[in-house]
Amino acid sequence: MEQLKVVFALLGFFTGTCLILGVLTGHFHWASLLAGGFLYFISYMLWPSKKRGKRETESETMDVLESIIESPIDVISWLLRGLGRLFRFLLSTKGDGGDIDF
Repeated sequence: MEQLKVVFALLGFFTGTCLILGVLTGHFHWASLLAGGFLYFISYMLWPSKKRGKRETESETMDVLESIIESPIDVISWLLRGLGRLFRFLLSTKGDGGDIDF
């Protein structure tokens, strides 16, 4: 069952990569961009991650593939956390933290 998840995760990741590269190199289509992002997310959820305790086998190849598949979601979550920290810092300098003055 684990091999089937790996195959579907890899197919989804490569298809998502092709869709996003097609958006970047060809004509821009929101549907392709959203489908590529959705396929990245599905691949992340399907992948039997060692970090999340879903994989117990030791394999360097699987570790490299895991870092490649999880990197887009990790980068997006890192950027969103940084943006949240920036807004929290900007909004908390006035004292109580929830006030925006125009």
